Amino acid sequence: MLWYLEEGFSLDFFKTRLDTLHKYLLANRLIFNHDMYAGNLLFKRNFESEGKLIIIDGLGDTVFIDWLNVLPSHANNKINRRWELFINRLRKRALGIEKSLREKQ
Repeated sequence: MLWYLEEGFSLDFFKTRLDTLHKYLLANRLIFNHDMYAGNLLFKRNFESEGKLIIIDGLGDTVFIDWLNVLPSHANNKINRRWELFINRLRKRALGIEKSLREKQ
């Protein structure tokens, strides 16, 4: 995904795909690392405007005591908290890339 951002694709291009990924993580209670970033996502393109995001690194929890993760509400809260952190970092990174691309022109 990072390559696409650096090639000029906007974050809006990935919005529905990011939403789909978030829903998938919640539905399957898949916890990802708190430091996930755009480089952990691969965009697999099927056609010009179709494709999906695939997590290639960063799955799993890094806490010592993880037994609470079996509780759906706890796991979902953790996923949502980490997702918000990830999205905020992603937005900052995308803005930085967009600014850099404008300066090059």
